[in-house]
Amino acid sequence: KTNEAKLLTAQCVARWPDDPISHLDAAFDLNQSGKPDDAVTRIRRALELAPDHPVAAQQLVALFVKQKRFAEAVIACREALRITPHDKQLRAWLKKLRENEAPF
Repeated sequence: KTNEAKLLTAQCVARWPDDPISHLDAAFDLNQSGKPDDAVTRIRRALELAPDHPVAAQQLVALFVKQKRFAEAVIACREALRITPHDKQLRAWLKKLRENEAPF
């Protein structure tokens, strides 16, 4: 994203702090900017606002895997599967995580 787009995302979070999509967009920007811990915080906020948001749940798993935080990824993956129990990709990720492998 351009700096202008990142600024717009930050403004959306400030203007609509209870909008989970704004927090997901901010998480993407933060991760792209090399701030993965801040991105996790934003995704967790999105999940607080919308506990059954499937994209937020999947993004949390992906971010934990990218950071090699595999124990947290397993927990997040189980929670994501609670939301979307028939998600084949999440099931494959959980299997690989249980085998101590990165799913991607």
